[in-house]
Formats: sequence, structure tokens, C-alpha cells
Amino acid sequence: MSELQWFPLYVDRFMGSRKVQRMTADMVGGYLLLLVDEWRNGPIPTSDAARISRLPDAVAMRLLSDCFTETTEGWVNDALEEVRAEQESRAEQRRHAGEVGARSRWESKKNSKRMRTPLRPHSDRNAEPIAYRVEESKSRREESNKAHTLRADARAHEGLVGWLGARADCLAGLDYVTQLALWGLYGPSGTDERVWGPVQNGERPKHLATAVLRWSSEGHPAFRARLFRAILAAVIHDGDAPQDSYRPAQSAAAEQAGIEAQRERVRIRSDKAATEAEVEFAGRHRRELLDAKTWLEGHPDARERVEGRVTAAVANGGKLAKTEAYIEAALVQAVRAERNGGPG
Repeated sequence: MSELQWFPLYVDRFMGSRKVQRMTADMVGGYLLLLVDEWRNGPIPTSDAARISRLPDAVAMRLLSDCFTETTEGWVNDALEEVRAEQESRAEQRRHAGEVGARSRWESKKNSKRMRTPLRPHSDRNAEPIAYRVEESKSRREESNKAHTLRADARAHEGLVGWLGARADCLAGLDYVTQLALWGLYGPSGTDERVWGPVQNGERPKHLATAVLRWSSEGHPAFRARLFRAILAAVIHDGDAPQDSYRPAQSAAAEQAGIEAQRERVRIRSDKAATEAEVEFAGRHRRELLDAKTWLEGHPDARERVEGRVTAAVANGGKLAKTEAYIEAALVQAVRAERNGGPG
């Protein structure tokens, strides 16, 4: 997966980790093998963890659950992916600086007095390919970066639509997702508005929260899913996360590489926050649904009114109204309203 042949191992950070300190010698070795495999091949499939780490299945799964985050593509170590993003950004900046330097030297030679004198035929043939290769390489890289960004946006958008769809009660009235969005809009963040969105009067406007939710559920073509991940990142209280690691670059390409690297760091941290929030949300939802059904069984006289409330909520719910999650959320709300004697 990675063209990078090495990654730094911060010894003090590694040996000072409480998780590492609790590991046996075999587990430390297995952990390093998992990190190396992820660096070379990408997310680790659950079925391959024991083989890669050379540990029993139970021990390998413990390492995954303690030190890695599960994604749709496999298990990833958040800290390692942050290192990867930084390394790739630096490599891209070095490559671009080299190309700019080569072009500058070529132009300087081409315009010098020595180059203005008649050249031998073989020198004329060699003059063009150098500049041509630089342009061709730059064009291919830009096309590749554009295609990679589009694929990443598509995957992120698909995941966010599913994430919101599983929380239909948020859209039905429980504004958990809206709270996350608002925390992101008003919470502490970086200063680069191309990464974090525009700031007006010291705060991000409220209508962005509504727009994000509407566009993500409708698949709006202008919706940038990766930027929505930056909103979720604000729920992570990561005081060590650097806010100014990427200084203004000298070239547009290097600057864009820094922005993309920062977005990638945001994605890694926000994915972890979303996973933790999902576990918390799922547990709360199950408890509330069970409580609602139990109460309804003990109050058969309220069943008809509750069913009426649910029917009305489904009729006004739009696209997500027919999903099981939406109907369950509507039932919880209907029972809550019935118990409180409130309006439907």
C-alpha cells in the first residue's frame, strides 16, 4: 500500500505507553509485526491478525481491540496513520520542490548566453524531454490525486449517509447528530478555513449545521463528506493534536498537500470519536426501546394513541421513514410523549 519504506518509532512514546507496559514480550513483538504489516499493506483483516502477529487468536484479538480501531476495510492504528499522512505530505513537498528546482535549472540554462549559441543536433534532441517529463509527471500525479480525492469523498459520503440513517431518531427529533455538528461549528479548531470552513464574526454560522445534515441525507452534489468529518473531530479533546504543523508553503501543490494531510489527520481522529459515539448511542437506543415496549405492554389502553403518533411520524419522515431504525425511534418518542402527556 505505502511507497514509504520506513516509519519512525518514537522510543520514549512507545515504551512509555501504558498499553505497551502491560504487554508481555510476545505481545510487544506481535504488536510491532501488526504495525509493520499495516504500514506495508493497509488495514489488517481480522482473519489475518493471528498469522501476522504469530500469536494465538485470543491474544491477537486482544491486541487489535486494545491498540487498533476497526473500520469497514479492517483494523488500523490511529497514531500510525497520522505518521503516514505526515510522511506522505513531506515526501510530496520534497518531490514538488525537486521538480521546481529542475525546471528552474533548465530554464536558467536555456536562457543563458551559452545556450543561445548554436547547439549540436543531439543537444537539441535532449532539450525538450527534460521539461516534458516534468510536465508529464506533474499531470499524472495531479490526475491521480484528483481521482484519489473523489474516491475518498465517495467512500466518506456513503459511510456518513449510513451513519445518519442508523440514527433516524436524530432526524425525527432527538438532535444528537445536530449537537455533534454544532459542537464542531462552535468548538475549538484549526485556523485554516479551507480545512475547517469559513468563520464569520468569530464563529461558524448555524445554517451550516442544517445544510450538512440535509445534504448528507440527500446526497447533494455539493456536499464534501470529508469536511463533515472535521465537524465531528471537535468532540475529541485531543490537547496534543498540533494545530499549526503545516506552515504556508511556497508552492500551491505543496500547500495543497499540507491541507490534505491535515484533513487526513482529522479523519483519523474523528473516525475514532464517531466509533465511540456509535457504541454509546446504540446502547442508549436499545435501553430506550426496551423501556418503551415494556411500558406499552403495561398500558394497553395507550396503544392506539401511540400507534397513531408513530403513523404520523412515518408519514412526515421522508426518505428514512420506512427504515426499522426510524420506526423504532418514532415509537420511543411516541411513548415518551404519551407518558409525559405531551402533544404528538
